[in-house]
Amino acid sequence: MVDSLKPVASADPARVLVAVVSHGRSRTLEELAKSVADIVRTAGFPVVRNVVAQGVPTYISQLVSNVSNENEADAIVMIGGTGFGPHDNTCETIDGLVERRIEGFGEAFRRLLREDFDLGARAMLARATGGVYNKCLVFALMARPSEVTAAVQKLIVPALPYAVALATGRVRAYDPRL
Repeated sequence: MVDSLKPVASADPARVLVAVVSHGRSRTLEELAKSVADIVRTAGFPVVRNVVAQGVPTYISQLVSNVSNENEADAIVMIGGTGFGPHDNTCETIDGLVERRIEGFGEAFRRLLREDFDLGARAMLARATGGVYNKCLVFALMARPSEVTAAVQKLIVPALPYAVALATGRVRAYDPRL
């Protein structure tokens, strides 16, 4: 079970952008993005918008760069394109773009899959990544609905206020007591 972090005092709640990464329109992925946005809103964070990004590295990079440079959102949750296939570019693109990786995110996601979804050793095949680009958090997850919603509820939402405070410099170092 993942422990919740205590909220960090902040004037405004973290703003979140939800992005689907796909090589074509997918009603299933768009519905998943809406579900993720609902979870984020229910937790008290504004969702600035939902977008569909073409699953090409250039477009993924442009989305992250534009959102962070324009200060549109404090966090981006990307869904899709994290597999092993030849067209799955999200993890490599994010890892190559971010200034600092959130090493524990992928580990926590795979632990969630092992424990909550009983995937056992197959959980190691799930790819997820997180990092910070220009003070904006970026998370990338696979596109399986139950696993994504669990990760957003149990990993991203509880850590979001503190992670944004770290990324923006309002908190200077990780302190497990906060």
